[in-house]
Amino acid sequence: MPVKNASGSTEKVRVVVFDAGPVTWAVDLSHVREIVRIKGLTILPNAIPEVVGMVNIRGDVVPVINSWWNGDGPDDFDKIMVMEWNGELLGLGIDSVRGIDAVHGVRYGDEVLGSTVKFRVDLTHLKDIPLLDIKPLIENFKNRPAVMEQGLGI
Repeated sequence: MPVKNASGSTEKVRVVVFDAGPVTWAVDLSHVREIVRIKGLTILPNAIPEVVGMVNIRGDVVPVINSWWNGDGPDDFDKIMVMEWNGELLGLGIDSVRGIDAVHGVRYGDEVLGSTVKFRVDLTHLKDIPLLDIKPLIENFKNRPAVMEQGLGI
């Protein structure tokens, strides 16, 4: 099913399918800069609870958040999905990557995470997967007063 992707075209949207916490998610491939194994994560002792640290990826210092899906959960992820929107980077702690797939069906989502899930999608082998909207996730993170006060701006 053709749907509009992040660039506004009506091609089939390709998504990265991944697991974070108890949920399988999808995110528009055009927002994923890269996925890396955790190496050199610098823990920030007085950071806000969502920020587990910062990582330097080829000269870019990227804040890494965990438990982003519900604000609660273990810090035992082993990969970081580096997301990019409007030139800003944010690392999401994730458990595993299932692969890249094309969206075959779209419907309005629920209010999971407020505005970060507007749609649920059907993929080749999976149905009813929340499609993560990275824009409000990054905007909500960077505009928190504690983030600005601690110099964790992205």
